[in-house]
Amino acid sequence: MIPSAGRRSANIAAAMLAAAGVLANVDGAAQEQPPFERFAQGEQELELVDRIQAEEARNGPNSPGLLEPLTDLSLRYEDSGDHVLALAAIQRAIDVVRVNEGLYSLNQAPLVQRLIGIEEARGDARAAWGEEQQLLALARRDPNDPRAAQVFRAAADRRLRFLETYLAGARPLELVLGCYYQVGRFIEVDRVPYGSCQSGRRSVAIENIRADAAQLYGAAGDVVAQQALERQLPTDWPRVIR
Repeated sequence: MIPSAGRRSANIAAAMLAAAGVLANVDGAAQEQPPFERFAQGEQELELVDRIQAEEARNGPNSPGLLEPLTDLSLRYEDSGDHVLALAAIQRAIDVVRVNEGLYSLNQAPLVQRLIGIEEARGDARAAWGEEQQLLALARRDPNDPRAAQVFRAAADRRLRFLETYLAGARPLELVLGCYYQVGRFIEVDRVPYGSCQSGRRSVAIENIRADAAQLYGAAGDVVAQQALERQLPTDWPRVIR
């Protein structure tokens, strides 16, 4: 028999999964719910679930006060290897930021980085790549925001990580997702980029990945340099230069 607190944990976990759209209906069969009972046995998880429910009751389902417990709950699930639940919790936290601050707020960046990490841990490179591309587009909307530098740098670090796996003999899906086999994709040539995204020369892919990482590190450096320059300028600089 699941205690009442355990049932509340199961219910909120199920609700998060449904909201995130991660429960699949296979061949029209009834959906099989994950064993929520075991999540109900952790005292810290129960405390977080109670905090989430109490905050929702007080201030509604999009209260900024939900960010901390949702993020902590996601961490708990991730630490225990429950990536689906971790994903659902962090997605809810991201949605809270977007509702309160708008779709383009870079305050969501650390949460999206967590989401990317969870997708990678689940082995879904395609989903992780898609989330990263959206986050990079967000950073490019406001390249002078210091938080954009962290986005660019994290993406560059990720390029070097899958380059390392490629050099070790693996063939990561990012090679195809990033079209790194395409000649001229990231390296300037005298013609329009050509070639297949699916396969090609190993040397071209390696050079393209390195060039992509360098561009991202450069973008991060530009943000940092701009911030440093603005700190050195007089407060009336816009008036002085007119």
